[in-house]
Amino acid sequence: NYIQNYSGFSWWVPTLPPWIKLVLQALLIFLVVMAFPVYLFYTRTRRHNLWVAIAFVATISAGLGHLVGDLFLPYTTDFIQVFHSPSANLADVYSYLGIGALLIEWYLVYRTRRPRWKGVHGFLVDAIATRREFLKFIRDGLKCSK
Repeated sequence: NYIQNYSGFSWWVPTLPPWIKLVLQALLIFLVVMAFPVYLFYTRTRRHNLWVAIAFVATISAGLGHLVGDLFLPYTTDFIQVFHSPSANLADVYSYLGIGALLIEWYLVYRTRRPRWKGVHGFLVDAIATRREFLKFIRDGLKCSK
């Protein structure tokens, strides 16, 4: 089915003010730009496998698809509909594919590691250490220190 979807952000979200669209587009641009350094950081310092590559390509494709559609058309062209489900387009499919690949990667990492919950403090310490490692990775020109 060919559907010109003017409903905005999503079929289940009520109509939002126009300024929200600008905020969401800026956020999407930021996510698309930051995806490549994060991908390089993860693949050079942690792991690299097929699921990471699928997640990266699908997520970037979805982000660019949504961004191009938002910038050049006042509506979304949806053409995929299964039975009576909400309509979708390829960017939506790529979004779900990228999320699925990320979940599989998360499962593969944590099934072998069996991390123990260290509490909120331990989580924050790990997050700060990863942030420092990422910023050092960016400062060093996207080169691995291994």
